[in-house]
Amino acid sequence: MKSFRFSSDDLLDGRSDKSQFSCWCELFSDCFGTTDITRDDQLPFAARLDFMSFDNVGLGSIRGPIASIVNAGNKTDAFALTINKASLPITYFHRNREIVIHPQMATLIMLNEPGGGRRTPALDNEWYILSIKQRKLSDAMANVEDMLASPLAADNQALLHLTRYLSMMLDVDAENLSEPLITHIDETVFDLVVLALGGSRDARAIARSRGLRAARLQMILSEIEKGFTDPTLSAQSVATKLGLSARYVYELLQETGTGFSERVLELRLQKARHMLEDPREDLVRISDVAYGVGFNEISYFNRCFRRRFGITPTGARR
Repeated sequence: MKSFRFSSDDLLDGRSDKSQFSCWCELFSDCFGTTDITRDDQLPFAARLDFMSFDNVGLGSIRGPIASIVNAGNKTDAFALTINKASLPITYFHRNREIVIHPQMATLIMLNEPGGGRRTPALDNEWYILSIKQRKLSDAMANVEDMLASPLAADNQALLHLTRYLSMMLDVDAENLSEPLITHIDETVFDLVVLALGGSRDARAIARSRGLRAARLQMILSEIEKGFTDPTLSAQSVATKLGLSARYVYELLQETGTGFSERVLELRLQKARHMLEDPREDLVRISDVAYGVGFNEISYFNRCFRRRFGITPTGARR
């Protein structure tokens, strides 16, 4: 796989605003094929492009005051799914059709055919672009071309999961991804695309059992990692936030080999040990460390800490 993050801030080396924009456009074309991009010259050029390329899919995120992106038709043998992440609509034209994609909606186009999109330029414009190998998606969906230049509604559940999953994946450190994890991300994104587009019955069955569960598991893990220091965190609170049932949350976590309570306890203990071993935290009382990572009882914290690390919290600090 290949990946990079490129921002116009990286070009602040004396280049003109126009030169920065030209360089940024060249990098975009390297990712998605030859493309004509325009901007609003009245706004300062401040843009960012994130890109990760896997075996079957490519993930891209664009932010900045882009006015239009037009593809004249190139040799890129892939579909592109565009998700509008901004607060303003995008007008797309493809195969003699023109459609309006409102915030959180998406549409599918072919990169080797003319088409593109235009929108009102704004500094906070953002959208995701996924490239999907044409043959791979056509094999999974016999009617995939019927979906071209059609809007995918914002309440499409698979699209919602796909958008959340992409927001997490585009922030990971791609250089440290293992081969099994790379394969897992590639398959999960592809499966969610199939579900969002409404593939065949067999394709949807595979996607639900593999891609959707994987995406939901990732969201559950993310919520746990963000909120484990909250003493009120529970499987039910996580489930409610994600629109799932507590039973389903327990089920997915059990499949990983570590249940909800065990996972939360481990995160709290590791955080406590890190704080106790940090000289900068020497003046923080051990009880405050325990409460700060989510424990309600000091005696319970002491027992768990000693059982996990073989030393007392006081011993860890020394």
